[in-house]
Amino acid sequence: MLHAATRSLLGLVDAEMAKLESDADFRAGSDPAPHSLLRLQQGSAFGGERMMRTRAAGSVKCSLVFALGLVSLGAGCGPEGEMEPPVVLVAPVERRAVATTFEWPAQLEPARITEVRPRLRGHLAAVHFAGGDRVGVGQLLFTIDDRPYRAALRAAEAQAERARADGPEAEAGDAPDAALLRARLALTWTHVTAPAAGFAAPPRYPVGTGVGPETVLATVADLDPLVATFELGEDERRRLATDLERHGPALQLVAADGGVHRERARRVRLDGERTLRAEFPNPGATLRPGDPVRVRLRAAVGEEALVVPRRALHEGPEGAVARVVAAGGVVETRRVTLGERVGDLVGIAAGLAAGERVVVGGAAGLPDGAAVTPAGLDAD
Repeated sequence: MLHAATRSLLGLVDAEMAKLESDADFRAGSDPAPHSLLRLQQGSAFGGERMMRTRAAGSVKCSLVFALGLVSLGAGCGPEGEMEPPVVLVAPVERRAVATTFEWPAQLEPARITEVRPRLRGHLAAVHFAGGDRVGVGQLLFTIDDRPYRAALRAAEAQAERARADGPEAEAGDAPDAALLRARLALTWTHVTAPAAGFAAPPRYPVGTGVGPETVLATVADLDPLVATFELGEDERRRLATDLERHGPALQLVAADGGVHRERARRVRLDGERTLRAEFPNPGATLRPGDPVRVRLRAAVGEEALVVPRRALHEGPEGAVARVVAAGGVVETRRVTLGERVGDLVGIAAGLAAGERVVVGGAAGLPDGAAVTPAGLDAD
């Protein structure tokens, strides 16, 4: 249709040009001037007019041809010269059975803590460690002022000497020797040593403080293993608490920087209705009590979830969004609630339905409602 119209227009231009040329010839041929010079001059004038008409017709023809060429080029853009909708790459929203990752903030504490207490009364004379030091069994930690106990030892030695001088018939019997033994033992107890190996907590009292057997001077913690304590939510308790023995070895510790502790849980027990205590080996004491950690469990609980490629998701002013090719082939933006991340896929808890198509490329700058042509493995 378009090419036939073009040929018709070009035919009209050619006819017009022929008419102009014929008119010029007629005017030149009917000149009544009697003299040759006059005819030459007049013929020249009419010849110039003919040339001008011919050039004008040629310009009109060229302009029409150019315009028609543009129309012909526009004819490939679509019906009535409109551009085809841009192509966007899409992926389907799928429902899959995936493993679920659970994470809980946890409190680290030693599996065993030993208290350091003096065996006698007195005043602290010296502290021989700092908080955080690794200490061994029997290592000196505190010294209690031993002057009263040295005086008591001297008195017991003198009494024992007198008893030996009085002979076996003396009424004192074995009492002096027993008193001497107790005095010697008390003097050794003025040196307070570590009852267990581990890491010492800071001393609780300064030098000069009066202490006794009821006083906890410090604690020594065995950091291998450590216990992570965390709380389950109601839904998590229902889904996981009955399978602790099965899931226990899958528990991991995740540090604040994202690093994963190389040792997995060795024992897990439920303490009450929701509190879990998981024991983790800690060789080399790489973790310390109080370190910010999370307990992670990746478990296949037999449930299906909606998933989309991670690159289909974007961060909007009010949270995560995805762009969807909706009915009618137009793009629209949806707010979504994210679930678990599974490799390059992300679970969708709300906002999308199975079978919908999310845009994974090509829609940058397109407003909602813009028509698009979806392309992808699922695009028909």
